[in-house]
Amino acid sequence: MTKLSAVVCAFVLCLPSAMTAQNSVYGIRGLGFPGQPISVRSRALGGGWAMFDNFSSINPATTASFASLSVSATYGTTVRNYSIDTTSVSGLVETRFPHTMLGGNIGGTPFSFAASLSTYAERSFDVTTVGTGMVQGNPVQVEDRVASDGGIVDVRGSVGWRVKSNFLLGAGFHVINGSSRITASRDFIDSQLRTFNVDTDLSFEGIGLSAGVLWRARDARVQLSLSGRWDDNLESSLESETTTNVDLPVSVSGGLSLRLTNRVRWSTSGTWRKWSVASAELAAGLVANPVRAFDTWQVGTGIELADLETRFPLRLGARYATLPFGVSEQPKEFVISAGTGSRFAGGRGQIDLAVERLMRQGAGATERGWHFTLGITVTP
Repeated sequence: MTKLSAVVCAFVLCLPSAMTAQNSVYGIRGLGFPGQPISVRSRALGGGWAMFDNFSSINPATTASFASLSVSATYGTTVRNYSIDTTSVSGLVETRFPHTMLGGNIGGTPFSFAASLSTYAERSFDVTTVGTGMVQGNPVQVEDRVASDGGIVDVRGSVGWRVKSNFLLGAGFHVINGSSRITASRDFIDSQLRTFNVDTDLSFEGIGLSAGVLWRARDARVQLSLSGRWDDNLESSLESETTTNVDLPVSVSGGLSLRLTNRVRWSTSGTWRKWSVASAELAAGLVANPVRAFDTWQVGTGIELADLETRFPLRLGARYATLPFGVSEQPKEFVISAGTGSRFAGGRGQIDLAVERLMRQGAGATERGWHFTLGITVTP
């Protein structure tokens, strides 16, 4: 690794003492803050519907549910505040397009296809630290700043097979890539010393495979689903020079959905990810301030009140998750959600809305926020 690469990596991977803006205070360490590759409807239901949702990218077996060509896009805005040590910041706002999906049937056969683009990990932050550095053996006061804008994305192509009307199988291939534009600088309080600036790009590449199954009872009142995913290592390159190969996790997901009445459906989905496989590589890049990668659990549940006559269904949900990156304590997240939706253009279009209350804590920090998402689905 070149001296320039070492300086930039050290800036990016050190825990800040003051943070001016970022996607999440828990997205500074490791690979960033993990994304949610799910539709707006599933978000409103706490992620509980994700394992049965063909517009989410969790279970490739749901791809077989596409009967005709459809496309969906999600727009999301987050408003956050956080506190860490003696620092408190509020009014942070970020807007993203976290998930898009295109799917359809293959020529009237029992096979369908889908392609999606979603956030794998968010890597946007702006960090400032004030401390003491050494110049020719003499201590000097310095102000260091590092900013990153970008992320890691997951491009999935999947094929689903409707083996029977109530039994679906699917498989997916994932291309994981992305980049972060990194700006690092060091200002010296002593005006006789020159400011140090670095601008560079950090890029990522990896691949993955997924497979899943979905079973429905004949009357569709009960649904069960199971899926698994294997991701290869993630290669990161700084200025075309390979810097790190990080092992990515194996994931297992499951779900249960029950139609309690003709108007009420309850669904729950859960996912376990073996993030601890990345610990060795991440710790090796943090000599002064190592980061740990923890195995994670996520469980979401939601209730939807709707039938064919309901124009605006009511969706309520909750989600609990442990986060993958920390030092000694694993951060946690709890989310309460709600939403609705409506069809238009004779049923060929749908708009969905969701609002989530975010509550995160651990590793000496707390974070609170609101996440608003809008989804539009069109079937030509």
